[in-house]
Amino acid sequence: MVLMNSNKGARKKSRVKNNNLNPTNRKAGIIPSYLTSDFKSDFAKAIDLHCSDLSHMSRKLLKEALDNPANTFFERMVDNGLVGDNYYIGLSDRYEGERNEDHLRALMNNRRYNEYQEYTAFFSNPLKFINEEKGEILPSDRLINTGLYYHSFETDETELNEQLNWLYGGHDQLSCVMGKIYCRLAKYKEFRGICVNYSGNKSLHIHTIWDLKHLNPNRFKEEPTSRIPVNEVPDELLWGVLPCHWNILNRIITNIIKKRTGKSVIFDIKMKSPTQYRRMPGGIRYADKDERFPQFTIVPQLELWSRYRNRPQKDKSSSYLHKPEHFFGKLNDKKKSSHKAPKQLSSGQPKEMEEFIECVKLITRACFGNYPEPMSASFDKKENIVINFRNSDYDYNASSVMVGDCDAIEIRGTKHDLENKVYSLPFSANDLWRKFKDVYLGSISSPAKLQNIINMARNRQDDFIINGKVILKKNELDLTQVANIGIFQERLLPELFTRDHISIVLAPEGSRKTTSLFRQIPYMENLKRGYIMVASASYNQAEAHRKTFNKMAKRDPRLKGYYGVILPSLSHLYEKFSATGQYKDPGTIYACGYSTLLEAIYDSEPDTAQKLENRKGRFWQKFPNKIPVFFTVHDVIQTWQNAMGTRTWAARDFAEKFKQRKQNKNWRKKLRKPKISHVIYDELKRIDLRTHASEEEITFVNKVLNQAGTKWSNRLLHSLYLRNKKDAPGSIGGFDDLLSIVRVKYTAANLVKVNSSIEQLGFNNSNESPYVFNDKPVYVKETSWWDKKLHYQLIILTTERSLFEILNSINEKANRQSGIKPFALYDLDSIIPLPKGTLDTELKTDNRIACNGKKIKDFAKDFFRQNPKDWSLISNGCMDEKTKKPIHHNIETHASARGKNIFIGRNVASTYTYPCPDYYAELLADGIYFNIKDAVKKGILDEFNQSVGRNLGFRHHQHCHSRVYMSGKFAGDSLALLFFLRKHSRYAIR
Repeated sequence: MVLMNSNKGARKKSRVKNNNLNPTNRKAGIIPSYLTSDFKSDFAKAIDLHCSDLSHMSRKLLKEALDNPANTFFERMVDNGLVGDNYYIGLSDRYEGERNEDHLRALMNNRRYNEYQEYTAFFSNPLKFINEEKGEILPSDRLINTGLYYHSFETDETELNEQLNWLYGGHDQLSCVMGKIYCRLAKYKEFRGICVNYSGNKSLHIHTIWDLKHLNPNRFKEEPTSRIPVNEVPDELLWGVLPCHWNILNRIITNIIKKRTGKSVIFDIKMKSPTQYRRMPGGIRYADKDERFPQFTIVPQLELWSRYRNRPQKDKSSSYLHKPEHFFGKLNDKKKSSHKAPKQLSSGQPKEMEEFIECVKLITRACFGNYPEPMSASFDKKENIVINFRNSDYDYNASSVMVGDCDAIEIRGTKHDLENKVYSLPFSANDLWRKFKDVYLGSISSPAKLQNIINMARNRQDDFIINGKVILKKNELDLTQVANIGIFQERLLPELFTRDHISIVLAPEGSRKTTSLFRQIPYMENLKRGYIMVASASYNQAEAHRKTFNKMAKRDPRLKGYYGVILPSLSHLYEKFSATGQYKDPGTIYACGYSTLLEAIYDSEPDTAQKLENRKGRFWQKFPNKIPVFFTVHDVIQTWQNAMGTRTWAARDFAEKFKQRKQNKNWRKKLRKPKISHVIYDELKRIDLRTHASEEEITFVNKVLNQAGTKWSNRLLHSLYLRNKKDAPGSIGGFDDLLSIVRVKYTAANLVKVNSSIEQLGFNNSNESPYVFNDKPVYVKETSWWDKKLHYQLIILTTERSLFEILNSINEKANRQSGIKPFALYDLDSIIPLPKGTLDTELKTDNRIACNGKKIKDFAKDFFRQNPKDWSLISNGCMDEKTKKPIHHNIETHASARGKNIFIGRNVASTYTYPCPDYYAELLADGIYFNIKDAVKKGILDEFNQSVGRNLGFRHHQHCHSRVYMSGKFAGDSLALLFFLRKHSRYAIR
């Protein structure tokens, strides 16, 4: 830096020896040393070369700032005092670090402003020097009021071109967007100006300057700002309250930008910290890697726009933003003083009304942000609902209202910074109340007889004992205690294995359903009849369960002698071992004259058959002295009874008997097939319970069957399918899809007519919307894999309420037809309370979260760019089109995340949007066919519980966070759904 005399720009170095920094004694202005002719011309060329993506006006703005330099911001900083007896303005750059106390004092004693600003990329608000004796070490302990304070704003979300557009708007400096921001902030008495600088990368840096001398009138000899006597604001209180003022300014500035440009802006929330380092206008920095200019380029941080004032405008309506009482309000909260605190208007109301206010907060937060914020509700004389809103953190009266059939909030009162904007919702206050009342007064049916479970527990031994200690006496047992002491694991589960029919257990995520059943294996009845099998939704989950079981077997003496092993399906092994893979398509099997995959392999692919035999031999030899527990997938269990399937192949003597099939027609009956005594069916899915078919699919299948006649074979159907393939609907992608519909045998009794009016998604759906349909035909039928005569006991585990209700509907239907219920239902969801303090998830909105794949992919990329590595995202629509894999390794779909424990100890975010129209129609059809109320909402609720429960509830670890992302339109339009989730979810949306 060099110092420049004020008379006609004559340059010379200052030799002032006085250490007093009073501006009246300093006659020299400061200009940056980089503004030499050589540097200016070189950097102007660099702007043309590396800023070609910017508009002509934007590049012109940068060059004008280079040709007509200004350093007014730093001059004002010097005038206010860079260093005092006990404080300094924190300056730093990325390479040298923060200047220490000795360095700063030496610079100031020698009046070497050039070294103070040059090559300085960052500055902070004033800090006290470190004083270890007083415990003033951390920046939060050292913040000090020296007169001027800087609230800064920066965004990387908005393109640089758009940000530069805020700075020009004609000859009048105040006609641009930044000028409008200046005029709005000028209404505050302590406002002193704005400076906008550009540091050579992708964003502008907006610094607003505030004179806080009125907070310490004795220190600065100022007049008090209030007639009420208030003590001076101690420096210790600044850190906790000044970020609240940043929030207020953030809302003001973003509202002005949106009003003037029509585009929303999100400023970096880190800038609210008083001691956060921010870009120094007029400083110099080296360009970093992967920036606009090449690495190590010397980049000036140009001052592009600035305007200041020395005193407030003469306006009686102007007031202070930083009021002393704000700071004492914080102090009073801590010391429980008698000062008036903000009134919590929602407290003391009926519980139903408090819940209503919490639901309305979700809607307004999604639509408007934090304010206006609903605080209370009541009814007027005409029975219209009246909702009161507060406008800011300091609005104690909540005078803004929304009444009756009005859909807009009337902004009242003076303590707010809300611009002249209409705060309207797509529904009225009465609509809000009616929707809420419908959901709030509704309830999810609970078909299980809970008293039977309690009776089971009471019929056990008199005392409940854990590790030799009497926990409860029999007469003390009640619902809450049953859940809290783990009777589910230790006492109720054995009851599941004493029944002849299938048992269905509904329990929360992470409640150790599966591992609790593992511990009961030695006590299962009829173990000598066969093996135990555990079926999972995927092979990855099956492998995870196997590892968990084997670890338990090593530690638990009761499981000594048991060993977990994976039992893959025949088709899975074929894909792994076959060189040609010609029989992956069932149509090829039938075209070649075979009826099953197993027959085709052992008859025409000897090499593959030999690999399968070798695999089976190793499989059975693994546990000569162990009892195997098989871990497999759902499909193996559903097809276990089928002839020539996985069970038949698993017979040790299959290959030998198959060769003799021509000599012995009864060879299958003599096979030593493995037998099962118990099956634990984990993570039940909707597709396991019922199938769907559209009218187009049924029409096409009937056409093929009519051509085949009454006596048809799979081979004939395949040939007819190929002949009519061009007429097949898009949902029938192959012969196996057609064959699956044929096997279901739909009838007219399975046809339901679906109307979207039963349970609409959103408001004002037009007739062109894919979510609007009238009397849409859908065929629904329950699956029947459990109807076959099972020679084993089946325990099905689920966390999903809607599936539990489908099973209950199937139960009641079977009872009406035959007088026998196939399932025993156990609803443990309502008697196993989730741990307190582990249930909160935060609602956030982002309009890119929609069915459009590109937008949600952009959201996912930005999410991982902004969040640390310990976050995972559960979201649909984030698959790479080429690789068919997620675009980030920490992304899972809602389906793939089901039942996984890998999220424990991590932060998890999940996204929710409208279901696709076909799935929406299927949920409606399920509701009609199985007589389930709110079927769509319950389907989305189950997905919500599954995904949010990955790291909450029983899986929650300290310091782990959960977020829920929705588009503002989805959260606002699907009002009933949002209320429904809040009421019925196991987790709390905040």
